[in-house]
Order: sequence, then structure tokens, then C-alpha cells
Amino acid sequence: MKNSPFLLLLVFVIGIQNTYAQSCAAHVTIVLATKTGGRHKGQTVFLEKKSGEKIGEQVSDGNGEVVFRLPCNNEYVVTTSNNPNKKPLRTSQYDGAQSTLTLTYDPNIIEKQKAFDLTESEKKIIDQQATLLPDTTFLSGASMNTGGKKDLFSCVTIKLTNLYGKPLVGESLWLTGNKRGKSFKGKTDSQGRIIVWLPKGDT
Repeated sequence: MKNSPFLLLLVFVIGIQNTYAQSCAAHVTIVLATKTGGRHKGQTVFLEKKSGEKIGEQVSDGNGEVVFRLPCNNEYVVTTSNNPNKKPLRTSQYDGAQSTLTLTYDPNIIEKQKAFDLTESEKKIIDQQATLLPDTTFLSGASMNTGGKKDLFSCVTIKLTNLYGKPLVGESLWLTGNKRGKSFKGKTDSQGRIIVWLPKGDT
């Protein structure tokens, strides 16, 4: 059977697309900045896929910067040697595109986070207390009563505004913990705020 001209053209086009997809690359500059206007120099920047597969690492220069050349239109996760918090990164879909991702954090962020870490006994007590909560806690007004157990909760204030910075009043807001599945529901006050006490150790 002779090869169809249409089939040959289709294979040729697919081949070009695959070659382009493999060669398309974007440049991403990652800047490590401090909250006081300085830079984190000599810190290792780790890059991995969302699946956890490691892609590469670089050490920040005198300006607190590293530059990665990455395939177009891909998603990654960024961490650094002095900041374990994960930051998402998505590369441009255009070949040769340049973009900048700035990570701003305190130099002693790891020490600060350790100070808030819970012991195993504390985690157990909080887990037990959380099981006593209803599946959904409805806030009275824009604030929540913890029942005198504030040491087991973290206070979170959320403020909703429109594009012009004006508060959104009376807006319903739901918060649900990923770990325990407990929900909290309330409406914003006259300042567009809602104050909720969430069980520690959840996200």
C-alpha cells in the first residue's frame, strides 16, 4: 500500500510540533529578597516538579539571584536552603520568554517556624479537641469564640476588598481544614473582615 501524501504531511507536521515542544525554552530569574530590602546571597535554590522529581539546583549570586533555563509551559516547585516553604512556578508558553520570580522572606524564617512547631503530645491534645468540633462551625458575627481554649487555636484575620480597596461587607466565607475536614463559616463585618480561631496543626 502506497503512503498517502496527507498521511506523510500529517507525520511531518507532528514531527515539527514535537521538535518545537522539545526545543521551546523559557528563562526564569529567581530573586531571593529579604523583607528589609536586602538579598539572600549564597543560598541554594532547589527546583522540582510537582510530582517531587528533582530538576536542578543553583546557588544564589551576590545579588541573591539564580537563572534557570526551563521547558516552556511547565509547572515547578521552588524551595531554598534557608526557606523550606514551597513556591509554585509556571514557565511561559513562549520560546525565549524571560520572567522573574521574587521570594521575599526573613533570614531566620526556619528558626521562627521551629518555635511554632508542636510536640507530639500537643498534636494529640489538639486532635482530640478538634474531634469535638461540629463538622461546620458557624461564627457569631464576624468573630469566633474558642471556649477558653485559645492555646489550642491560631487566630486568623481575613479581610476581603474589591479592586478599589473598599471592604466587601456581608460576604459569606468558608474555611475547611485539609487534615481534619472541619469547616468554619461566617460573614464579613463592616470592615470586610472575619476573625476565626483555627485548630493548630492544620492547613
